[in-house]
Amino acid sequence: MDPIKKFYMGLAILILLMVLFVGYVGYNITHSDAYQDIKDYDIKYESCMSNCNIPSVIETQEECEKRCFDEFEMRKGN
Repeated sequence: MDPIKKFYMGLAILILLMVLFVGYVGYNITHSDAYQDIKDYDIKYESCMSNCNIPSVIETQEECEKRCFDEFEMRKGN
């Protein structure tokens, strides 16, 4: 086999291994417990904020948004 072809084959294999490694690490990160907890916090924050659009006699929209943000920060801190 020509040395240039060997070089390009080796380079292609190296790039393939790098892409597979990055995919493996990314898969493990997205399926880790810490990532899932952060994702759940974001979902809870978004659902809380969507509830703030409903008019309430108890609190204003700004108070509701502040409460959602405070709860989000408290969960994120734990």
